[in-house]
Amino acid sequence: MYFPMFVNLENKNVVVFGAGKIALRRVNTLINTKCNITVVAPEILCDFYSIKNIKIIKDVYNIKYLKDAFIVLAVTNDNNINNKIYLDCKENNIIVNVASDKNKCDFFFPAILFENNCTIGICGDGENHRLVKNTKNDIQNFFNEEKVKNLHIRVGSRESKLAVEQSNIVIRQLKEKYENINLELITMKTTGDIILNKTLDKIGGKGLFIKELDKALVENKTDVSVHSLKDMPMDIDENLPIIAYLKRENPLDVLILPKGVNTIDINKPIGTSSKRRTFQLKKIYKDYDFKPIRGNILTRLEKLDNGEYSALILAYAGLKRLNLEYRINKVFTSDEVIPGCCQGIIAVQGKKGQDYSYLSFLNDKHTEYLAKCERAFVRQLNGGCSLPISAFAEIENNIIKLKGFYADDNNYIIKEAIGNIEDYENIGISLANKFKEIINEKR
Repeated sequence: MYFPMFVNLENKNVVVFGAGKIALRRVNTLINTKCNITVVAPEILCDFYSIKNIKIIKDVYNIKYLKDAFIVLAVTNDNNINNKIYLDCKENNIIVNVASDKNKCDFFFPAILFENNCTIGICGDGENHRLVKNTKNDIQNFFNEEKVKNLHIRVGSRESKLAVEQSNIVIRQLKEKYENINLELITMKTTGDIILNKTLDKIGGKGLFIKELDKALVENKTDVSVHSLKDMPMDIDENLPIIAYLKRENPLDVLILPKGVNTIDINKPIGTSSKRRTFQLKKIYKDYDFKPIRGNILTRLEKLDNGEYSALILAYAGLKRLNLEYRINKVFTSDEVIPGCCQGIIAVQGKKGQDYSYLSFLNDKHTEYLAKCERAFVRQLNGGCSLPISAFAEIENNIIKLKGFYADDNNYIIKEAIGNIEDYENIGISLANKFKEIINEKR
């Protein structure tokens, strides 16, 4: 039986040996206590570099790093090193927790909640981890229910039918989670919706789809915005962060034919405004012409059915969300057409410094990893709407497989990379750097 104590760690030195997922969770908890955190490991998970006010040392374990330590966490993936850290701490009278061995813990690292100036710790004496997690979730849900009772949450959305449906997906999930939540949908037309006679690269790129929504957030006219993540620029205002990535819908591209038609009419163009799609589809439909098309899904389908185009290339996800799957004639595999970066992902955006803990259940971690991996690749290549660049990631057994796409003139490059799920961002960056080498060689 352990006695619970709440210790003041402000300005105390805490040394964490190891920089994997468990270490990351513990550092993210400790950062709230205002202690001085030093992370020591030969390999550092990229997420650590985004945590402010911690010291990172890329090195193997050395006893010198124990100097002046108040608490030590041994969270490496090597039991022999963890045991060495434990013995050295015992010899130097330093409080230590060895994550891999509960018998070598002077204290157990609890599940912690910080709510309403209260600190709540939940511990299972080194066991019953599922019970601890469930108990924490139950308590968090209680606090969230209390929060939403007093909140009037205004959800910002583009006014297109698809955008509204995507916002309603978020709203429905919130209503299912919280019985007493008060929600209001606020729609607006963005610049990207208004200017339809030019392709996006000619009028300013993807930022035109979020400009008005960002302004509404900044001016406190809305509390959150809902976006198709593929429509968001690679660089997002740090004061308006993405706070949730909903589980990804089918990300693939599809072929749509006019009503009552079973084959593509070679005398009419295939409609798509995406250079990414056009470059890849020309290998499949060599003798066909491609013509840009703008507007929402229903507008495009109307143009198709009126005979302006022989076919359309659209995203599966949007059609499914509008119950238009029956219009799909063919689904392209990712080997045939690499999808757009983050296609099929709904993102919820908020304001920095606001408490959005009540939305945490919306976030799908695998989708978040996929999104950050793909966006890291495109960002590293300086990709925007004017450049035919894309990336598509998949996760299987905690391994990420990433396909990158880059087009230049009449040629394009496709390369792949794989890696452990915790290295999601580094995988995107390293693959992009390989593309840069190839591109520079060609020049």
